[in-house]
Amino acid sequence: TSEQEDALQAGGFLFQKPGPMQLLGAAGAGRDWPEGRGIFHNDAKTVLCWCNEEDQCRIIAMENGGDVKGVFERFCSLSHAIKGAAEANGKKLMESPNLGFLGTCPSNLGTGLRASVMIVLPELNKDPHKLEEICAGFDLQPRGSSGEHSAAVGAKWDISNKQRIGFSEVELVQKMIDGVGKLIALEEELAAAAAGGAAPAKTPSAPAAGSSSYELPKIGDEAFDGWLTSQLAASPADVKDTDDFRYLTFSEIPPFTELHKSLMRKNLTPELFAQLKDIKSS
Repeated sequence: TSEQEDALQAGGFLFQKPGPMQLLGAAGAGRDWPEGRGIFHNDAKTVLCWCNEEDQCRIIAMENGGDVKGVFERFCSLSHAIKGAAEANGKKLMESPNLGFLGTCPSNLGTGLRASVMIVLPELNKDPHKLEEICAGFDLQPRGSSGEHSAAVGAKWDISNKQRIGFSEVELVQKMIDGVGKLIALEEELAAAAAGGAAPAKTPSAPAAGSSSYELPKIGDEAFDGWLTSQLAASPADVKDTDDFRYLTFSEIPPFTELHKSLMRKNLTPELFAQLKDIKSS
């Protein structure tokens, strides 16, 4: 029911429909939502299986507290059970000797494992870009309270391993544990300095949350935000547009700023844009 869906999402147990500015949404992965999507979980909600959120099946083990070893053991048991069930039916998980497990997103090649903790970082939250730089030094990735592309409500961050390939599952979990321990130590140092009268770090103002699911997010750069809004207004209607999903067509290469950290900004050239701008993927 919609009430169950809202309750599961509020508790962080269920995925949400991809927005139009997210890669999945832009690729059309949210069409026919929520047909074919679902979730299985135990009563305690410490074991979850997401169906067709992005991959055909995504398994999750989680719980409140700091028993990372216990959560990892539960995850391994679930992983072995799914593998055994597939093999018992004459099937197997998609795996390459060189690339590891094969899923929808190339960033998950290898183990496909993301080990994360939810942690409140009031001091580091004052400069999210600095937090990203610090996490990168520990091979970690910070995400907002509700996952990727979301805000850190109440300074609560989802911190996880950035790498998936080149390390074993055990090594990746340990790297996450070690890195988070260093973040906690740094947060405590900053809190102690602030309590001692040190000037608080200047924090960038957060964009206001839009009431519509397709309202364009603001990055804080007036020129770029205005340009993106004009691109949306000029984008032609698409037969697959809905009340909360819009295709956005760029008529020119985006005027990226220093706030953009994406691979598109790094690799997209005017020549490449001119070559690809009239090609539709779906």
